[in-house]
Amino acid sequence: MFANSLRYVSRILIPAMTKKILGISAYYHDSAAALVVDGRIVAASMEDRFTRLKHDPSFPVNAIAFCLEAGGIDALQLDAVVFYEQPELKFLRVLRQLISAYPNGARKFAAAMKSWIGEKLWVRAKIVDTLGIDPSIIMMVPHHQSHAAYAFYASPFQSAAILTSDGVGESVSAVMGRGSRDGGLKISSIGEFPNSIGLSYGAITGYLGFRPNDAECSTMALAAFGVPTKLEFFRNLLTVSPQGTLSLAPGYFDFAEDRKSAFLPSLIDTLGPPLDGNPKCFSAFDAAHVASDASWQRGADVAASLQLRTEEILLEQARLLRESSSESCLCLGGGVAMNAVAVGRLVRDVGFDSLFVPPDPGDAGGAVGAAFLGSLRMGVIPPPHSPEQVFIGAPATTVYKLEDFISRVDASLWKRYRSSDATRRVKLRVRNFEDPSAASIHVAAALARGMIAGWISGRAEFGPRALGARSILCDPGRLDVAERMSTLVKNRASFRPYALSVTEEDAGKLFRNDWHQPPFDWMQATIDVRPESRRDVCAALHVDGTTRPHVCRALTQPKFHALLKNFGMHKGVAALLNTSLNEPGQPLINTPEDALIMFARSEMDLLVIENTVIEWCDE
Repeated sequence: MFANSLRYVSRILIPAMTKKILGISAYYHDSAAALVVDGRIVAASMEDRFTRLKHDPSFPVNAIAFCLEAGGIDALQLDAVVFYEQPELKFLRVLRQLISAYPNGARKFAAAMKSWIGEKLWVRAKIVDTLGIDPSIIMMVPHHQSHAAYAFYASPFQSAAILTSDGVGESVSAVMGRGSRDGGLKISSIGEFPNSIGLSYGAITGYLGFRPNDAECSTMALAAFGVPTKLEFFRNLLTVSPQGTLSLAPGYFDFAEDRKSAFLPSLIDTLGPPLDGNPKCFSAFDAAHVASDASWQRGADVAASLQLRTEEILLEQARLLRESSSESCLCLGGGVAMNAVAVGRLVRDVGFDSLFVPPDPGDAGGAVGAAFLGSLRMGVIPPPHSPEQVFIGAPATTVYKLEDFISRVDASLWKRYRSSDATRRVKLRVRNFEDPSAASIHVAAALARGMIAGWISGRAEFGPRALGARSILCDPGRLDVAERMSTLVKNRASFRPYALSVTEEDAGKLFRNDWHQPPFDWMQATIDVRPESRRDVCAALHVDGTTRPHVCRALTQPKFHALLKNFGMHKGVAALLNTSLNEPGQPLINTPEDALIMFARSEMDLLVIENTVIEWCDE
């Protein structure tokens, strides 16, 4: 049923005598599918890349189709299909939670029962109906085992300590333990619902007026503008036992309610009235900011207090792990591991020799972890994985596949897509470069002149970070260009900073020794920028003098590495401001067609699709 789901897929020929495992995550947020063959990741994608519904929780029919097509197999050739959690156990926890709030939550109870009884509880039947497979090959594995398996088996380590933390799975919100390629996973719970960093962070995100399960990054960004005046409150709210177990003080949250309003009046009495999610008084481009809105300074102080307490908890738990496990390496998983500021703090302060965060430690990555667990149950131990594992999404696109589409692009077509507030440029110049190096030199020169470029190259990234496969790029030393991108391309709140891509050869110019750590390969952690280099990357600098880097290696990404080097010939540092190629409220671009539509709607100056460069011209 999936044979024609994608028009262009680079197939990977898989020998017949292999173990082919499909992992699936679904029904909460960020549904995804992953294909693992003999312990190696062949393909993985979030469902929202196809449906264009950000954080799409629906059963990932399109992502499954992509993975099977990329592997060159059909569903009947699968040895196992593994779901990333155990729905029956999760349903029992939800049922207990809702009954305890009854009758106050009667409407919520009815809605939840309709959702669960309608589809969520019958995952096995859904898989059978969708794939047409024998139900005996379907496995259900615990949620946090999926997180832990991805965190460890995607790493380059032979053995490591493991720490995962998120909102909640079946009933567990955090685990710690150890992974060994010889001895498997040994983990134990250190957080049970409702004792959860993820749920608490999400509830405060809602209190600040941001969208939980989506805009926790906004809470983290806002924290940079605050002073932790409420730290003692959060230390009393979230405590950690000598064994690392997390406890949440009762009376401040009700997680049976909508996550946007999960905070109770007692929290408002302590922290003040909720906010509206629009802190216009702060700018990431102004390190000498002065808040002009007292209520939002209060909000920033709340965010700073929560952020600091989150870092303290993770440090406490990780230090306990270091002492108890005798391991020199640490792997992090779960949605809390997406907190780049906290990960940066762990890299600096926790004392492990090396720290690893997989490309997507959240629920989407759970699909990969589930597939790893399926491999283990079939006797296949996943080998250590390499940095290029992140580029396992949508396939590369070559120029000939775009020729028909581009030939139909004329001024009248572009006018249909231009936004009402866009400039009047509607004339296009399309150049196909036969020599990739010539295209790279041309684009680097345009970026050095202050242009903004959309960039599609090779297979798409798996996970939330744009890493030079589906990116928007500009000069990191030009604040005016970055502000234009925020206003006219990304429609991005001014307090949210940008990230940075830099070649491994020039990383030492910007950072000290920590940049060799794996989290800096994929923008998973913040790092201090050398004071003498901050001017060169001021547009990608956070107000505290840090940035979130992607250290690009020539062996992993030769084409993007060449672009960075060519840009460095103009500016002295081979680094570019790098943000995700997507419109506001939408997931990362998946296809060239999606990118062309975004290009028409935005104020990007050029769009690069492999060796084809599309530029706006003056009329």
